[in-house]
Amino acid sequence: MTRRSKPRLAGRTAPADRRGARTPSARRRIAIYTNRRQINELRRANDCKVVPERLAAWEDKLAQQRSLIQVLQVEERRPVTENAILLKRFLRS
Repeated sequence: MTRRSKPRLAGRTAPADRRGARTPSARRRIAIYTNRRQINELRRANDCKVVPERLAAWEDKLAQQRSLIQVLQVEERRPVTENAILLKRFLRS
């Protein structure tokens, strides 16, 4: 052993040993817990499904917001158009 790093590591524990030896049964428990979390998340998502009446109200609000956005866009374009017309008149004179 000519490398200096090997004798230094002889007294140390490997990173897996510090975390605790992962036995097959420990790995299974971890896998079951991980799967359980995913199952619980799916159950919560399923419980949060939208009721059809709420969906209709939500779609109505969305339609109102879209129409308001369109109105605001038209109102925003109007002064820009007026400014462009005034600028053309100014440049012509």
